[in-house]
Amino acid sequence: VTQINHSTHHTVQTTATMSGKGKGGRGEKKSTTSSAKAGLQFPVGRIGRYLRQGKYATRMGAGAPVYLAAVLEYLCAEILELAGNAARDNKKARIIPRHITLAVKNDETTAQAHTKTHLASFYPTAISLTAGHKTMCAKCKCVCTNQIKIKAQAKLASEVWKKAT
Repeated sequence: VTQINHSTHHTVQTTATMSGKGKGGRGEKKSTTSSAKAGLQFPVGRIGRYLRQGKYATRMGAGAPVYLAAVLEYLCAEILELAGNAARDNKKARIIPRHITLAVKNDETTAQAHTKTHLASFYPTAISLTAGHKTMCAKCKCVCTNQIKIKAQAKLASEVWKKAT
């Protein structure tokens, strides 16, 4: 094998020797994840580990974590796309939890899938807490009359919520 030393521009003769079987200059082979083999972003190995540790079944096929990872990735991509559209409609660059809620509630397929799901932004206690935080009377700086209104609204909202569920 002839090599050129670029600093001195001299040609150097070297002989390549292989010991044993050797790799023959192919280099080390990088390990490929099962997610990369399946073309997924979600971690197939981690999902498989969770399935094994969860004791859902005594035996598990090799394709089960791949299939579950693909389904979860599809669902997340679908909801994130809808939430991104909701964020764009509200002229925002970032997706906030409210955009996810709007996306799930406004799309009929995701709303049908989430009929028994309760999202945090729909709880009346969250509404009453955020509403009562900054309300003050302009004249005397007290919160007494405003707090009574807010408590009544929260009570009414919780009654409506109990009837709905």
